Amino acid sequence: MDKINKLKSLLEEYYLVNWKDLLFHGWHHIVFVWKKSIIFANYLNANQLLVQASALTHDLNYLIDKKSSAKKWEGLRIKFLEKSWFTNDEIQKINLIILEEEMFNRDNNISIESKARSDAETLFKSLPITPVMFTGKYIL
Repeated sequence: MDKINKLKSLLEEYYLVNWKDLLFHGWHHIVFVWKKSIIFANYLNANQLLVQASALTHDLNYLIDKKSSAKKWEGLRIKFLEKSWFTNDEIQKINLIILEEEMFNRDNNISIESKARSDAETLFKSLPITPVMFTGKYIL
């Protein structure tokens, strides 16, 4: 099993147990962002391994605290990456991709890896189906 498949397997199990009624940042969102980030990474000629790992781990913090930043729960992300055989250098790069893409850190100079992941995230947020997913929470 390669690093990405190992990571995906560990995370899927973790999400299914700990998702705590997350509508937006649940496993469905992670898989969508992961799949689309592969396409965008190919287009941008970005590092596939780093983009895919960042896509799979970018929202782990929401499983612990829905209002937290990715930086706050960086240790949890590192734990999953280490269990999936990522090197320390790869882990540092993955963390940088995730942190530089967050809205309060983002500027015009983010890496192509962050762009690929960010574009996949933006696509999920802009799909016509996304608002429909939430209507059950708000309609009485």
